Amino acid sequence: MSDEIRWLTVHEAADRARCGPKTIYRAVQSRQLRAARIGGRRELRFLASWIDRWLLGEQSGEPGSGLIADRQIGSPHA
Repeated sequence: MSDEIRWLTVHEAADRARCGPKTIYRAVQSRQLRAARIGGRRELRFLASWIDRWLLGEQSGEPGSGLIADRQIGSPHA
């Protein structure tokens, strides 16, 4: 289990960042925070390191950084 990658949900990412889920959605939409999409419109997953970089204001320098599946999402509103 120690070698396993742990993906965070939006709520877990918000808990880690000590903010609300809407702040996470806004950061993803504005391409400040990297995320992975896994299905439905709101199904996003994050690595803890992505949250940490966002909080520190660092750019990862990786291709596709700040993108969801290499494309920007639409509005998170239903």
